[in-house]
Amino acid sequence: MDRDAVARALFDRIYAESSSEMRAYIDLNPCVLSDGRYSLIFSDHRRGLLRLIVHRRVFLDFPGIDERDLPVILANYEEGLPIPEEICFGWSADRVKDGFVFLWVIQPDGRYYEDEDGFGGESQEEITLFARMDGNGAFVTQFRLCEIGVRRYADPFRDPEAEKEEP
Repeated sequence: MDRDAVARALFDRIYAESSSEMRAYIDLNPCVLSDGRYSLIFSDHRRGLLRLIVHRRVFLDFPGIDERDLPVILANYEEGLPIPEEICFGWSADRVKDGFVFLWVIQPDGRYYEDEDGFGGESQEEITLFARMDGNGAFVTQFRLCEIGVRRYADPFRDPEAEKEEP
């Protein structure tokens, strides 16, 4: 099955399982949808556009990670290289003026591993990366470091054009 057919089949299932309010939202707005099993689809229903972004956890057109951020990421990333090009923990996609900001958690907070009694936790901090997507659901930037724990390294919602204009 090709990517377009997979995207269509996943979209049809997601749409059929959605509430009437969610279907109305999907009909009117570009959005990133999940099938709940780590497949992500960009949808712009008005333009008839579907794009499979992640299938079975794996990014299909992985844009890479900006090398400028790798030293800081690797100093805090518990698993070491290579950083898997897949979604194992969390993600979100938020609409901005010219597309979407895609946030990707590559390492959860150490409490993720705790049991109900609080045992088994680790001391690692959550690491979140971000990349920009255009209005067609394609990545237009590499992933950059957003946050490690409570330390913010970049504002993913800041307009990239404003950054170019600063001296």
